[in-house]
Amino acid sequence: MGLCASSAADTNTMGNSNSRKKAPPSTQKGQPKRKKFKSAASKYGPYKPSVSADGTTTWSAPKNEDWPIFTTESDLRKWLLKHVSVSDQVDQTIVRKPGTLEGTQFIINNCKNCQFWLLDFTSTITIDKCENCKFYIGPCESSLFIRDSKNCAAVMAVGQLRTRDCHNMKILLYSQTEPVIEKSSNLKFGCFHSSYFNLLNQMHLVGLNEWQNLWCNIHDFTPGSSHNWSQLPSRTTAFDILNVRPEEIDGNGGSVSWSEYGAEDPIISENERLNGSYAGLSAIPVTYGVNSEDVMNSKDKTDVFIFACRGESILDEDLKDYSKTICNALLKLNVGEENGSKTLKNPSICLVRTKSYQLELDMANRLFVGTVASKKALKTCCDDISVGMHFKVPNTMLNYVGEAVKGLMAAPDAKTNLLYLWENEQDKIRMYFEEFKLSEST
Repeated sequence: MGLCASSAADTNTMGNSNSRKKAPPSTQKGQPKRKKFKSAASKYGPYKPSVSADGTTTWSAPKNEDWPIFTTESDLRKWLLKHVSVSDQVDQTIVRKPGTLEGTQFIINNCKNCQFWLLDFTSTITIDKCENCKFYIGPCESSLFIRDSKNCAAVMAVGQLRTRDCHNMKILLYSQTEPVIEKSSNLKFGCFHSSYFNLLNQMHLVGLNEWQNLWCNIHDFTPGSSHNWSQLPSRTTAFDILNVRPEEIDGNGGSVSWSEYGAEDPIISENERLNGSYAGLSAIPVTYGVNSEDVMNSKDKTDVFIFACRGESILDEDLKDYSKTICNALLKLNVGEENGSKTLKNPSICLVRTKSYQLELDMANRLFVGTVASKKALKTCCDDISVGMHFKVPNTMLNYVGEAVKGLMAAPDAKTNLLYLWENEQDKIRMYFEEFKLSEST
Protein backbone atom coordinates (compact mmCIF):
# COMPACT_ATOMS: atom_id res chain seq x y z
CA MET A 1 0.00 0.00 0.00
CA GLY A 2 1.28 3.45 -0.85
CA LEU A 3 -0.26 6.68 0.42
CA CYS A 4 1.01 10.09 -0.54
CA ALA A 5 0.14 13.74 -0.30
CA SER A 6 1.94 15.80 -2.90
CA SER A 7 2.15 19.38 -4.08
CA ALA A 8 -0.83 21.20 -5.48
CA ALA A 9 0.16 20.29 -9.02
CA ASP A 10 -0.18 16.59 -8.20
CA THR A 11 -3.14 14.41 -7.32
CA ASN A 12 -3.45 12.79 -3.91
CA THR A 13 -3.24 9.06 -4.48
CA MET A 14 -3.67 5.87 -2.57
CA GLY A 15 -2.85 2.58 -4.20
CA ASN A 16 -0.63 -0.46 -4.46
CA SER A 17 2.96 0.71 -4.87
CA ASN A 18 4.13 -2.87 -5.35
CA SER A 19 3.23 -2.43 -9.03
CA ARG A 20 6.65 -1.43 -10.26
CA LYS A 21 7.12 1.38 -12.72
CA LYS A 22 10.16 2.62 -14.52
CA ALA A 23 12.11 5.00 -12.34
CA PRO A 24 11.44 8.63 -13.24
CA PRO A 25 14.34 10.47 -14.84
CA SER A 26 16.51 12.95 -13.00
CA THR A 27 14.84 16.33 -12.81
CA GLN A 28 17.86 18.56 -13.03
CA LYS A 29 21.48 18.45 -14.01
CA GLY A 30 23.96 17.72 -11.27
CA GLN A 31 23.13 17.38 -7.61
CA PRO A 32 21.23 19.79 -5.36
CA LYS A 33 23.27 22.31 -3.42
CA ARG A 34 24.06 21.37 0.16
CA LYS A 35 23.17 23.87 2.81
CA LYS A 36 26.10 25.16 4.82
CA PHE A 37 25.81 25.11 8.59
CA LYS A 38 27.67 27.38 10.96
CA SER A 39 28.15 25.82 14.38
CA ALA A 40 27.77 27.82 17.58
CA ALA A 41 30.68 25.90 19.15
CA SER A 42 33.57 28.09 20.25
CA LYS A 43 36.96 27.24 21.71
CA TYR A 44 36.46 29.92 24.37
CA GLY A 45 32.85 28.99 25.05
CA PRO A 46 30.90 31.76 26.85
CA TYR A 47 33.82 34.19 26.57
CA LYS A 48 33.51 36.87 23.89
CA PRO A 49 36.14 39.45 22.88
CA SER A 50 35.47 43.19 22.87
CA VAL A 51 37.72 46.03 21.72
CA SER A 52 37.78 49.36 23.53
CA ALA A 53 38.26 52.78 21.94
CA ASP A 54 41.99 52.63 22.58
CA GLY A 55 42.30 49.26 20.83
CA THR A 56 42.57 47.11 23.97
CA THR A 57 40.96 43.66 23.70
CA THR A 58 39.29 42.08 26.70
CA TRP A 59 37.40 38.80 27.09
CA SER A 60 34.29 38.50 29.24
CA ALA A 61 31.40 36.08 29.68
CA PRO A 62 28.18 38.16 29.40
CA LYS A 63 25.96 35.29 30.61
CA ASN A 64 28.16 34.71 33.67
CA GLU A 65 28.66 38.12 35.24
CA ASP A 66 30.57 36.76 38.23
CA TRP A 67 33.27 35.23 36.04
CA PRO A 68 36.65 37.00 35.73
CA ILE A 69 37.50 39.34 32.83
CA PHE A 70 40.76 38.74 30.97
CA THR A 71 43.06 41.07 29.05
CA THR A 72 45.27 38.35 27.55
CA GLU A 73 44.34 35.17 25.73
CA SER A 74 46.97 33.19 27.61
CA ASP A 75 45.36 33.99 30.98
CA LEU A 76 41.95 33.15 29.54
CA ARG A 77 43.16 29.78 28.27
CA LYS A 78 44.70 28.89 31.63
CA TRP A 79 41.49 29.70 33.51
CA LEU A 80 39.26 28.01 30.97
CA LEU A 81 41.33 24.82 30.99
CA LYS A 82 40.58 24.43 34.69
CA HIS A 83 36.88 25.02 34.01
CA VAL A 84 36.66 22.33 31.32
CA SER A 85 38.94 19.73 32.97
CA VAL A 86 38.13 17.44 35.89
CA SER A 87 40.79 15.04 37.16
CA ASP A 88 41.48 12.76 40.12
CA GLN A 89 38.10 13.22 41.82
CA VAL A 90 36.33 10.76 44.15
CA ASP A 91 32.70 10.85 45.32
CA GLN A 92 32.03 14.25 43.76
CA THR A 93 29.11 15.72 41.80
CA ILE A 94 30.20 18.01 38.97
CA VAL A 95 27.61 20.22 37.26
CA ARG A 96 28.02 22.51 34.27
CA LYS A 97 24.85 24.52 33.79
CA PRO A 98 23.48 25.88 30.52
CA GLY A 99 25.52 28.86 29.38
CA THR A 100 28.75 27.72 31.07
CA LEU A 101 30.34 25.66 28.26
CA GLU A 102 28.87 26.84 24.94
CA GLY A 103 30.97 24.75 22.61
CA THR A 104 34.22 24.24 24.48
CA GLN A 105 35.91 20.87 24.82
CA PHE A 106 35.59 18.94 28.09
CA ILE A 107 38.10 16.55 29.65
CA ILE A 108 37.47 14.01 32.44
CA ASN A 109 40.30 11.88 33.77
CA ASN A 110 40.83 9.36 36.56
CA CYS A 111 37.62 9.81 38.55
CA LYS A 112 35.81 7.32 40.78
CA ASN A 113 32.25 7.23 42.11
CA CYS A 114 31.47 10.64 40.62
CA GLN A 115 28.42 12.15 38.93
CA PHE A 116 28.78 14.47 35.93
CA TRP A 117 25.93 16.67 34.68
CA LEU A 118 27.06 18.53 31.56
CA LEU A 119 23.91 20.43 30.61
CA ASP A 120 25.34 22.56 27.84
CA PHE A 121 26.71 21.93 24.36
CA THR A 122 30.38 21.09 23.78
CA SER A 123 32.71 20.49 20.83
CA THR A 124 34.49 17.29 21.93
CA ILE A 125 34.68 15.26 25.16
CA THR A 126 37.26 12.77 26.39
CA ILE A 127 36.71 10.48 29.37
CA ASP A 128 39.70 8.44 30.53
CA LYS A 129 40.28 6.02 33.41
CA CYS A 130 36.95 6.43 35.16
CA GLU A 131 35.30 3.86 37.39
CA ASN A 132 31.79 3.62 38.86
CA CYS A 133 30.86 7.04 37.47
CA LYS A 134 27.55 8.37 36.14
CA PHE A 135 27.34 10.79 33.23
CA TYR A 136 24.53 12.89 31.83
CA ILE A 137 26.00 14.65 28.81
CA GLY A 138 24.24 17.27 26.72
CA PRO A 139 24.93 17.78 23.00
CA CYS A 140 28.53 17.13 21.93
CA GLU A 141 29.10 18.38 18.39
CA SER A 142 31.80 15.93 17.37
CA SER A 143 33.28 12.84 19.03
CA LEU A 144 33.03 11.67 22.60
CA PHE A 145 35.85 9.28 23.51
CA ILE A 146 35.65 6.92 26.49
CA ARG A 147 38.83 4.98 27.21
CA ASP A 148 40.11 2.64 29.93
CA SER A 149 36.92 2.92 31.98
CA LYS A 150 34.62 0.42 33.67
CA ASN A 151 31.37 0.02 35.59
CA CYS A 152 29.95 3.34 34.41
CA ALA A 153 26.51 4.47 33.25
CA ALA A 154 25.80 7.29 30.83
CA VAL A 155 23.07 9.20 29.03
CA MET A 156 24.58 11.16 26.16
CA ALA A 157 23.85 13.00 22.91
CA VAL A 158 26.89 13.10 20.62
CA GLY A 159 28.02 13.42 17.04
CA GLN A 160 29.83 10.12 17.42
CA LEU A 161 30.69 7.78 20.30
CA ARG A 162 34.01 5.95 20.38
CA THR A 163 35.03 3.56 23.17
CA ARG A 164 38.29 1.67 23.74
CA ASP A 165 39.17 -0.65 26.60
CA CYS A 166 35.81 -0.11 28.30
CA HIS A 167 33.95 -2.77 30.26
CA ASN A 168 30.59 -3.22 32.01
CA MET A 169 28.87 -0.01 30.91
CA LYS A 170 25.25 1.00 30.29
CA ILE A 171 24.64 3.81 27.80
CA LEU A 172 21.47 5.53 26.62
CA LEU A 173 22.69 7.06 23.40
CA TYR A 174 21.95 9.56 20.71
CA SER A 175 24.66 9.37 18.04
CA GLN A 176 24.33 11.17 14.71
CA THR A 177 26.83 8.76 13.16
CA GLU A 178 27.54 5.10 13.79
CA PRO A 179 29.11 4.41 17.22
CA VAL A 180 32.45 2.59 17.33
CA ILE A 181 33.66 0.26 20.09
CA GLU A 182 37.09 -1.36 20.34
CA LYS A 183 38.69 -3.74 22.85
CA SER A 184 35.56 -3.40 24.98
CA SER A 185 33.18 -5.90 26.59
CA ASN A 186 29.73 -6.10 28.17
CA LEU A 187 28.54 -2.75 26.86
CA LYS A 188 24.76 -2.28 26.88
CA PHE A 189 23.11 0.32 24.68
CA GLY A 190 19.66 1.86 24.48
CA CYS A 191 18.11 4.89 22.85
CA PHE A 192 18.56 8.28 24.51
CA HIS A 193 15.43 8.66 26.64
CA SER A 194 14.82 11.85 28.61
CA SER A 195 14.91 15.56 28.05
CA TYR A 196 15.64 18.83 29.79
CA PHE A 197 14.67 22.37 28.96
CA ASN A 198 16.54 23.71 25.85
CA LEU A 199 18.27 20.38 25.07
CA LEU A 200 16.80 20.44 21.57
CA ASN A 201 17.90 24.02 20.96
CA GLN A 202 21.41 23.12 22.09
CA MET A 203 21.46 20.21 19.62
CA HIS A 204 20.49 22.48 16.75
CA LEU A 205 23.18 25.01 17.70
CA VAL A 206 25.85 22.39 16.91
CA GLY A 207 24.10 20.78 13.97
CA LEU A 208 22.76 17.62 15.60
CA ASN A 209 19.50 16.41 14.02
CA GLU A 210 17.22 14.61 16.48
CA TRP A 211 15.79 12.46 13.66
CA GLN A 212 19.23 11.18 12.63
CA ASN A 213 19.99 8.80 15.51
CA LEU A 214 22.12 5.74 14.74
CA TRP A 215 22.49 4.58 18.33
CA CYS A 216 21.98 0.88 17.51
CA ASN A 217 24.26 0.75 14.43
CA ILE A 218 27.27 -0.30 16.50
CA HIS A 219 30.59 -0.99 14.77
CA ASP A 220 32.67 -3.40 16.88
CA PHE A 221 36.38 -3.45 16.06
CA THR A 222 37.34 -5.66 19.00
CA PRO A 223 39.72 -8.34 17.63
CA GLY A 224 38.51 -11.95 17.71
CA SER A 225 35.09 -11.34 19.23
CA SER A 226 31.70 -10.14 18.05
CA HIS A 227 29.55 -10.33 21.19
CA ASN A 228 30.82 -7.39 23.16
CA TRP A 229 27.63 -5.37 23.27
CA SER A 230 23.92 -5.97 23.72
CA GLN A 231 20.74 -3.95 23.81
CA LEU A 232 19.12 -2.67 26.98
CA PRO A 233 15.44 -3.51 27.51
CA SER A 234 13.11 -1.37 25.43
CA ARG A 235 12.03 1.88 27.07
CA THR A 236 14.90 1.96 29.55
CA THR A 237 14.89 5.45 31.09
CA ALA A 238 17.69 7.66 32.36
CA PHE A 239 16.63 6.91 35.92
CA ASP A 240 16.82 3.18 35.26
CA ILE A 241 20.56 3.31 34.61
CA LEU A 242 21.66 6.36 36.64
CA ASN A 243 19.50 5.54 39.69
CA VAL A 244 19.22 9.20 40.62
CA ARG A 245 16.70 11.83 39.57
CA PRO A 246 18.24 15.31 39.43
CA GLU A 247 16.72 18.27 41.17
CA GLU A 248 15.72 21.32 39.15
CA ILE A 249 18.91 23.12 38.19
CA ASP A 250 18.75 26.83 37.50
CA GLY A 251 21.17 27.78 34.77
CA ASN A 252 21.87 31.02 32.98
CA GLY A 253 20.15 29.59 29.91
CA GLY A 254 16.94 29.06 31.88
CA SER A 255 15.57 26.55 34.34
CA VAL A 256 16.56 22.97 33.55
CA SER A 257 13.31 21.09 34.02
CA TRP A 258 13.29 17.38 33.21
CA SER A 259 10.79 15.30 31.26
CA GLU A 260 10.56 11.58 30.49
CA TYR A 261 13.50 11.02 32.82
CA GLY A 262 11.90 8.17 34.73
CA ALA A 263 11.57 7.82 38.48
CA GLU A 264 11.72 5.35 41.33
CA ASP A 265 7.99 5.82 41.81
CA PRO A 266 6.31 3.62 39.16
CA ILE A 267 3.26 5.91 39.07
CA ILE A 268 5.42 8.89 38.03
CA SER A 269 7.16 6.82 35.37
CA GLU A 270 3.87 5.50 34.00
CA ASN A 271 2.37 8.99 33.86
CA GLU A 272 5.38 10.20 31.90
CA ARG A 273 4.90 7.39 29.41
CA LEU A 274 1.18 8.02 29.03
CA ASN A 275 1.30 11.80 28.85
CA GLY A 276 4.25 11.86 26.49
CA SER A 277 3.20 8.89 24.39
CA TYR A 278 6.94 8.15 24.27
CA ALA A 279 7.80 10.86 21.71
CA GLY A 280 5.86 13.89 22.88
CA LEU A 281 8.09 15.12 25.67
CA SER A 282 11.47 13.68 24.75
CA ALA A 283 13.60 16.01 22.62
CA ILE A 284 14.92 12.97 20.74
CA PRO A 285 12.38 10.44 19.38
CA VAL A 286 12.64 7.22 21.36
CA THR A 287 13.21 4.20 19.11
CA TYR A 288 13.28 0.46 19.75
CA GLY A 289 16.13 -0.35 17.34
CA VAL A 290 16.38 -3.10 14.75
CA ASN A 291 17.88 -5.51 17.29
CA SER A 292 14.75 -5.59 19.45
CA GLU A 293 13.68 -9.18 18.78
CA ASP A 294 10.27 -8.92 20.41
CA VAL A 295 9.41 -6.06 18.05
CA MET A 296 11.14 -7.08 14.83
CA ASN A 297 10.13 -10.76 14.92
CA SER A 298 6.44 -10.19 15.61
CA LYS A 299 4.26 -11.90 12.98
CA ASP A 300 1.26 -9.80 13.98
CA LYS A 301 2.85 -6.49 12.98
CA THR A 302 3.45 -4.79 9.64
CA ASP A 303 6.41 -2.60 8.63
CA VAL A 304 5.25 0.94 7.90
CA PHE A 305 7.60 3.53 6.38
CA ILE A 306 6.58 7.19 6.56
CA PHE A 307 8.61 9.64 4.51
CA ALA A 308 8.26 13.42 4.87
CA CYS A 309 9.97 16.28 3.06
CA ARG A 310 9.36 19.92 2.33
CA GLY A 311 6.96 21.18 -0.27
CA GLU A 312 7.66 24.21 -2.43
CA SER A 313 6.15 26.73 -0.05
CA ILE A 314 8.12 28.31 2.77
CA LEU A 315 7.06 26.42 5.86
CA ASP A 316 6.06 28.13 9.07
CA GLU A 317 6.77 24.89 10.90
CA ASP A 318 10.14 23.24 10.59
CA LEU A 319 10.10 19.80 8.94
CA LYS A 320 11.58 18.30 12.11
CA ASP A 321 8.71 19.70 14.17
CA TYR A 322 6.18 18.53 11.62
CA SER A 323 7.70 15.05 11.71
CA LYS A 324 7.18 14.99 15.47
CA THR A 325 3.54 15.94 14.89
CA ILE A 326 3.21 12.96 12.56
CA CYS A 327 5.01 10.63 14.96
CA ASN A 328 2.94 11.72 17.93
CA ALA A 329 -0.30 11.29 16.01
CA LEU A 330 0.57 7.63 15.46
CA LEU A 331 1.99 6.88 18.89
CA LYS A 332 -1.00 8.41 20.63
CA LEU A 333 -3.07 5.66 19.03
CA ASN A 334 -1.37 3.42 21.63
CA VAL A 335 -3.19 5.17 24.46
CA GLY A 336 -6.61 3.84 25.37
CA GLU A 337 -8.96 4.19 28.31
CA GLU A 338 -10.00 1.63 30.86
CA ASN A 339 -12.27 2.31 33.82
CA GLY A 340 -11.89 6.04 33.27
CA SER A 341 -8.06 5.94 33.27
CA LYS A 342 -5.52 6.09 30.49
CA THR A 343 -3.81 2.84 29.62
CA LEU A 344 -1.33 1.63 27.00
CA LYS A 345 -2.62 -0.82 24.43
CA ASN A 346 -0.93 -4.16 23.93
CA PRO A 347 0.22 -4.82 21.26
CA SER A 348 1.17 -1.27 20.40
CA ILE A 349 2.71 0.75 17.58
CA CYS A 350 6.51 0.82 17.89
CA LEU A 351 8.86 3.38 16.38
CA VAL A 352 11.78 1.20 15.27
CA ARG A 353 14.19 3.77 13.85
CA THR A 354 14.41 7.19 12.25
CA LYS A 355 16.78 8.78 9.79
CA SER A 356 17.10 12.23 8.27
CA TYR A 357 19.27 13.51 5.43
CA GLN A 358 19.13 15.24 2.06
CA LEU A 359 18.44 12.87 -0.79
CA GLU A 360 20.40 12.99 -4.01
CA LEU A 361 18.52 12.76 -7.29
CA ASP A 362 19.48 9.17 -8.05
CA MET A 363 18.41 8.21 -4.52
CA ALA A 364 15.00 9.83 -5.00
CA ASN A 365 14.57 8.15 -8.37
CA ARG A 366 15.20 4.73 -6.84
CA LEU A 367 13.14 5.37 -3.71
CA PHE A 368 10.06 6.48 -5.64
CA VAL A 369 9.97 3.61 -8.13
CA GLY A 370 6.37 2.34 -8.17
CA THR A 371 5.00 5.45 -6.46
CA VAL A 372 2.98 8.20 -8.14
CA ALA A 373 5.18 11.27 -7.91
CA SER A 374 5.67 14.09 -10.41
CA LYS A 375 9.01 15.39 -11.60
CA LYS A 376 8.33 18.53 -9.60
CA ALA A 377 7.80 16.50 -6.43
CA LEU A 378 11.02 14.56 -6.98
CA LYS A 379 12.98 17.77 -7.49
CA THR A 380 11.43 19.39 -4.43
CA CYS A 381 12.22 16.49 -2.09
CA CYS A 382 15.92 16.82 -2.99
CA ASP A 383 16.09 20.52 -2.12
CA ASP A 384 16.32 20.00 1.63
CA ILE A 385 16.48 17.27 4.27
CA SER A 386 13.95 14.46 4.45
CA VAL A 387 12.76 12.53 7.52
CA GLY A 388 12.04 8.81 7.49
CA MET A 389 10.19 6.93 10.23
CA HIS A 390 10.09 3.13 10.36
CA PHE A 391 7.23 1.76 12.48
CA LYS A 392 6.06 -1.71 13.42
CA VAL A 393 2.25 -1.50 13.47
CA PRO A 394 -0.12 -4.21 14.79
CA ASN A 395 -2.19 -5.48 11.89
CA THR A 396 -5.34 -4.60 13.83
CA MET A 397 -4.26 -0.92 13.89
CA LEU A 398 -3.21 -0.43 10.25
CA ASN A 399 -6.46 1.22 9.26
CA TYR A 400 -6.20 3.66 12.16
CA VAL A 401 -2.67 4.60 11.09
CA GLY A 402 -3.80 5.21 7.51
CA GLU A 403 -6.67 7.38 8.67
CA ALA A 404 -4.41 9.36 11.00
CA VAL A 405 -1.95 10.10 8.19
CA LYS A 406 -4.73 11.07 5.77
CA GLY A 407 -6.11 13.36 8.45
CA LEU A 408 -2.77 15.13 8.70
CA MET A 409 -2.65 15.49 4.93
CA ALA A 410 -6.14 16.98 4.76
CA ALA A 411 -5.75 19.38 7.69
CA PRO A 412 -6.31 22.99 6.55
CA ASP A 413 -3.19 24.10 8.40
CA ALA A 414 -1.01 21.30 7.04
CA LYS A 415 2.59 22.47 6.96
CA THR A 416 3.98 20.16 4.34
CA ASN A 417 2.67 18.94 1.01
CA LEU A 418 4.97 15.98 0.52
CA LEU A 419 4.15 13.03 2.77
CA TYR A 420 4.29 9.34 1.85
CA LEU A 421 3.28 6.15 3.64
CA TRP A 422 4.37 2.69 2.47
CA GLU A 423 3.39 -0.67 3.98
CA ASN A 424 5.63 -3.75 3.78
CA GLU A 425 7.90 -2.04 1.26
CA GLN A 426 11.09 -3.77 2.41
CA ASP A 427 13.15 -2.51 -0.55
CA LYS A 428 12.31 1.11 0.23
CA ILE A 429 13.02 0.62 3.95
CA ARG A 430 16.35 -1.04 3.20
CA MET A 431 17.37 1.69 0.75
CA TYR A 432 16.50 4.66 2.94
CA PHE A 433 17.69 3.32 6.30
CA GLU A 434 20.61 1.10 5.29
CA GLU A 435 21.80 1.45 1.71
CA PHE A 436 21.71 5.22 1.33
CA LYS A 437 24.52 6.44 3.55
CA LEU A 438 24.60 9.85 5.20
CA SER A 439 28.10 10.42 3.81
CA GLU A 440 26.67 10.16 0.30
CA SER A 441 24.31 13.02 0.84
CA THR A 442 26.38 15.64 2.63
